[in-house]
Amino acid sequence: VEIQIFVDPTRHPLPHLRQQMVRLLRAELSLSRRALTEVDPHRIEQLQAIEDEIDQIYLLTVRQLLLASDDFRVAQEIGVPSHHYQIGDRLVAKALEMIGDRLFDTGRELLSAPNEVRRMPRACQEEIETLLDRFDRLLARTMEAFSQLSLLMTNATLNELLKELDRQPTFGRLQTRSMARATALLVQRVASNLLT
Repeated sequence: VEIQIFVDPTRHPLPHLRQQMVRLLRAELSLSRRALTEVDPHRIEQLQAIEDEIDQIYLLTVRQLLLASDDFRVAQEIGVPSHHYQIGDRLVAKALEMIGDRLFDTGRELLSAPNEVRRMPRACQEEIETLLDRFDRLLARTMEAFSQLSLLMTNATLNELLKELDRQPTFGRLQTRSMARATALLVQRVASNLLT
């Protein structure tokens, strides 16, 4: 059995695919943020559709990189200047796909338990909002560093990301004692998704 793909690979340049993934990640982030303040049962379906699209773009990116590894002309046309960049491009694509999975898990947790989200102490909600904001800023700076191919900027951003991952959220420790068990577990799962 021989499978052939007739889609023109030059229609999907890698920088464009990467930008699409980042745009979709920000959409997932936005839905997670809105889950803290609004109740909409249809948002979980929107979140699933976004996650599915991120997975499809990841698979398309892998396909593009495989085609680029076979044909240098294709590699040049889709934005891979040298075969040395292919591994890095694959790592970035995989990292973005994994980030999408984490954001999906976070959003799903928040969207599927609106009553627990409402019962969360305000300090917990603010801490989650802060984590989501920091995540958004780090994502933007990381992608800017990758697009500029700046080693200094990339290292600084990755070091900040490592510090952020080591940071433990407080979630208003004094107030969490009065939280219901289901709400406390929700906060724990959301924080775990955002910090790992």
